[in-house]
Amino acid sequence: METVIMFEVPASRVEGASEFYRKAFGWRIERWNGSDGVVAFRGDENWPPVQGSEASGEMYRRESGDDPTLVIVHVPSLAGTIDELKKAGAKVVSEKVPYGDWGWYTRVQDNEGHIYGLWEQKEAGAAS
Repeated sequence: METVIMFEVPASRVEGASEFYRKAFGWRIERWNGSDGVVAFRGDENWPPVQGSEASGEMYRRESGDDPTLVIVHVPSLAGTIDELKKAGAKVVSEKVPYGDWGWYTRVQDNEGHIYGLWEQKEAGAAS
């Protein structure tokens, strides 16, 4: 079964939003990769998030007023999952892109207009 492993939260004021989530849920939030305006919600020590780990997430500076909060689902194969999602009425809204040495990512839109991310973990030793 595919599982939610990560989420993304756009924010106009990243520091203020980070403080809210610290207080509201007790989440551990830290700057990620030295980026300005990007913080990570660390569910556990697994980074990048992997199937079976607690969901992690990131917050980044909002680029436009309609940036959605995203749920990201771990799938065994982007190609296979996208084929099935298209049959169910989904549309691909961004191309598959490599994400460092960790895996590949894309975004899809469901039949209700919700956009969410799909993540395929790169196996050790796999080529990009």
